[in-house]
Formats: sequence, C-alpha cells, structure tokens
Amino acid sequence: MPMQTPAVPLPTDNIYKFVCLFGLTLVVAGIVAGIAAYATSLDKKTQLLAEIIELESIDKPSALEEKRLALKRRILEVVRSNERLFVWCTAALIGIGGLCVAGGGTKWYRDIQMRDDKVADLQLRKLALEVAALEEAASGRKQAIDPTDAG
Repeated sequence: MPMQTPAVPLPTDNIYKFVCLFGLTLVVAGIVAGIAAYATSLDKKTQLLAEIIELESIDKPSALEEKRLALKRRILEVVRSNERLFVWCTAALIGIGGLCVAGGGTKWYRDIQMRDDKVADLQLRKLALEVAALEEAASGRKQAIDPTDAG
C-alpha cells in the first residue's frame, strides 16, 4: 500500500519549528483532555450526589442501604480526588507544551529566521546592484550607437 502524505505537512526542515508545533499540540491536547475530564467528572458527581440524596432521604435505612450510602460517598471522594489529579496532569501537559512553544519558537526565530532574513536581504541588495549595473551597461551601449548613422 503506498504511503500517503499528511494533509497538513509537518515542518521537519527544522528541529526548533518541530518542537514549537509539538508544544502547540500538547497545549491543545491538554485543553481538550481537561474539558473532557471535567465533563465526565461532573456527570459522575451529579449521578452520585443524586443517589446519595436519595439514600439519605430514607427514614430508617436498612444495613444494605447504609452500606450503599457509604460506598457512594467513598466513590464520590475518589472521583473528586481523581479530578484534582487530572487537573494537575493537564496543567503539567499545558505547561510543558507552553515551554516547548516558547523555547522552540524563540530558538527558531533567533537562530534560523533572523539568519534567513539577513540572507534574503543580502540577495535583494545583490540583485538591485546587478540590475543597476545592467541598466548602466545598457544605457552606455545606447549612447555608443549613433542613431543618425543608419544607412
């Protein structure tokens, strides 16, 4: 099966650009994961709290209902603990991604882009000088030809 080229070409010509875009990917992934985890956690907490309220409303709960209530409360504690852990993990992911974006982008701009801009500027100046020299040579040739000498 032939290899397909990616829809969005990755800038593999420069490690700094790659690091910068990899960091951007980490930031976006962290944000998406954080939103998904928050929504899932909120759904689970809402469900558990509804069940806890229902079990707490029983006047004389049986031993089984007491155990179910204790279990639901413990699960709610675990969900809240997991939520805090996931917040830290997504914050770390976004932080590492941000460092990659800042570091890779800065190194790329300072080490590569500024150099490339200087090269492009020198090429433009060289071309301008060459064009000026060609125009001067062409105007000198026009003066050397006598237009009245057509004959």
